[in-house]
Amino acid sequence: MRHLLLAAATAVWACTVSSAFAQSWNVTAEPKTLGSGAIVCVLLYDNSFDIHVYESTAFLVVQSEDFITVTRRQVVADVKFPSGASGRYVLLKQDEAENMIRLFPPTLEDLYTVLDQFDRDGELSVSVLGRTVRIALPDASNYVASLKACMAQLDLEDI
Repeated sequence: MRHLLLAAATAVWACTVSSAFAQSWNVTAEPKTLGSGAIVCVLLYDNSFDIHVYESTAFLVVQSEDFITVTRRQVVADVKFPSGASGRYVLLKQDEAENMIRLFPPTLEDLYTVLDQFDRDGELSVSVLGRTVRIALPDASNYVASLKACMAQLDLEDI
């Protein structure tokens, strides 16, 4: 189910965000209803990082060619946020040939903690199976506030 949600959200998001927004944050101001009926709020940076929040799940998506060879399985990734905080998150990869991984905060409280880590310029670092991807990110405070406002319109369950 999570795979279908990601595919549908990515398609919707691609239609609503133009290439003119490259290298910047974007956020859905209102929840979007996907063709599957799922409702989502999304925070996106360029084509390398985004956060998807549904009523019953949430995940961070990190894209990099370095992830193509990461095997299709569930493992734990070490993540360091722009704030300097770090944590370990379950990683899921749908297809071994794709360049994206999904990281799942274990609870809604953890998701809010993660969101608060993007309040300054800094680097997002994701290490998995000996590979480390680093993404320089600008301060997302205003966009995170908009994402939280979008999330407030969802009937969030503990993820």
